[in-house]
Amino acid sequence: MRGGWKPKDDREVQAYKDELCTKYGGFMCLADITKETGYKKQKIIKEWLREQGVPAYCFGSGNVKPRLRWKTADVAATIEKSKMVAW
Repeated sequence: MRGGWKPKDDREVQAYKDELCTKYGGFMCLADITKETGYKKQKIIKEWLREQGVPAYCFGSGNVKPRLRWKTADVAATIEKSKMVAW
């Protein structure tokens, strides 16, 4: 196959997951995910995560507005998978 595309091996994907876990911890908010993906609108990111089947977790209860967070490992795997398709 010609061109610059090559599939990522499991070590590269795991290294990316580890990097994001070190940077953001166990969960990421929409602002964190927009930084990593390069998209500007959080609405688009939220729709993309839902389409990819990445589950969201709700934090907060009572009088506090609930905040959605996504597991960092799930987000990293989804970003890497989309890079493989897009590149």
